[in-house]
Amino acid sequence: MMEQRKEFIQEYLTRGKSDFKELCQKYGISEKTGHKFKKRFFEYGYTDLETGAEHRKTARQSWMRLP
Repeated sequence: MMEQRKEFIQEYLTRGKSDFKELCQKYGISEKTGHKFKKRFFEYGYTDLETGAEHRKTARQSWMRLP
């Protein structure tokens, strides 16, 4: 699954904004999910595509435990 996310981003970078809907359909994801992957990539790079929500959830839990 992580490899597919990387492939999606690589193909997006190659294609650009054209045919974004078709690209999402090719990978079996909604446009909303495609935009989410794209946003995470531009904010955090490939690392966040691999760790995803687990990384952010851990960070939130750590923050909430602060006195």
